[in-house]
Amino acid sequence: MSCASPPVTRRAAVPCSVLYQKPDSLTRNPAHDPQICNRRARAPARCCARPRRYYNVLFKAPPLRRGNRNGSDGMDTTQAIKNWRSIRKFKEDPVPDDKLRAVLDAARRAPSWENVQPWRFIVVEDQPTKDMLTALAKGQKFVGRAPAVICVAGDLSAWDKPKNKAALLELVEAGVMKVNEQIIDTVLLKDPAFCVAENGAATILARTLEQLGIAYGFMCLEAVNQGLGACIVGAMSNELTGAKRELYQSVKNELGLGDSMVLIAMIPIGFPDQNPPERPRKAFEEIAFRGRMGHPF
Repeated sequence: MSCASPPVTRRAAVPCSVLYQKPDSLTRNPAHDPQICNRRARAPARCCARPRRYYNVLFKAPPLRRGNRNGSDGMDTTQAIKNWRSIRKFKEDPVPDDKLRAVLDAARRAPSWENVQPWRFIVVEDQPTKDMLTALAKGQKFVGRAPAVICVAGDLSAWDKPKNKAALLELVEAGVMKVNEQIIDTVLLKDPAFCVAENGAATILARTLEQLGIAYGFMCLEAVNQGLGACIVGAMSNELTGAKRELYQSVKNELGLGDSMVLIAMIPIGFPDQNPPERPRKAFEEIAFRGRMGHPF
């Protein structure tokens, strides 16, 4: 019997200049040393031994989970994307609470900038309030005819530094982010690249719109997965359009939205009573490139 040790399997060397992924962006390893990396062919271990500092140390990637293929409950994600249509005609059947909860929970689980989660969702099912929403949406009647309307609101005060810090500390406590409180105070809450509040009201509104758009995108895909139809309604009176201010304020009061809250969109939702044709989309070659614009993917 041989007493030789089994061969040791080593991971392939990866140069320091490789892009490391963190939530919501990609960044080069700031520990990159050109002199060492230029010699990586001769000494790859030295290059790869460089510590992953700053951005890539801040965020700890969670274990990956595979999609629900091969017999598990729910629709394949790619198929749900392909099946998406904006539905404006619904059956009269009410939407069961378990389906509404699944749709709302999908939005809750959407990616969020520094865990701020500035979104709030109000499910409206009573006809008088739906009629108000129809008027707010410039008379789009299908809004009031849907069994339910999910009002998507953004909390601008969620970006205030104390709330932002609390959200970051939740990431630290959950083990998602490895950083001490000093880095939070001196970098993440000071650097305008990280801290939205450092950039003023316009950036706060823009980031809120971005975050809510991601959330209701998740929401709409889960609606398809639940056998429901939905439509994203953004043509409405609010702070962005400045129209019908009195009606908008009345709707905010009815929904219990305070001064820091902005009603961004409405999502009429229900069981679809139509099968619209697929909307035309730009050719893949028009929108996707490799390396730079104009270089085919």
